[in-house]
Amino acid sequence: MRNILKLGLISAITAIALAQTPSAIQTQGMDEDVLAIASRGALSDKMQGFRKLADDEAGSIVGGLDYNVGLVRQYGYADRYNFLAYYYADYPLKLTPNEMSGKRLNIGAGESFSDYNTFTNLTRSFGGLYLRLEVNFQTNRTRQFVVNSRGQVINNAFTERLINFSRIYYLNQFGNDRAQFTRSRGYY
Repeated sequence: MRNILKLGLISAITAIALAQTPSAIQTQGMDEDVLAIASRGALSDKMQGFRKLADDEAGSIVGGLDYNVGLVRQYGYADRYNFLAYYYADYPLKLTPNEMSGKRLNIGAGESFSDYNTFTNLTRSFGGLYLRLEVNFQTNRTRQFVVNSRGQVINNAFTERLINFSRIYYLNQFGNDRAQFTRSRGYY
């Protein structure tokens, strides 16, 4: 239900922005509070805690978790024709400083203390959490897991939501890491 509400809010903001004609934008100025218009005054970018981000700050915001950590480990092997047959890469799942100080985590259902608490307990219990992206070219199968520091799979309802939220941020990086791994080993 929350996803539908989020989609509706984003659609309303987009519709308002697209409905603005160049002459209307010039007369109203570029400082119009689109958030207040879209939420009918319930929210405003003038409220305490809201601020305009610089371009470099805005580019680094992707939602919950810190996705700038990079690859931790990878493994793969080739078939008898020297084609890459199997490959996986593990990416660490870490909280951003804002999430740590606010004790809230957003993995697709809004900011939640419960998700933050579950994430920190799992991280502490297992010595870290990692998203494993895996591709098996022999079976044409791709899979995603949350694993601990020893590579053991952690599977529960929370980790399933965590996988669904975080894998989209790592897919491009996974493709690049796989290509580099393949070249470095001399595989095809």
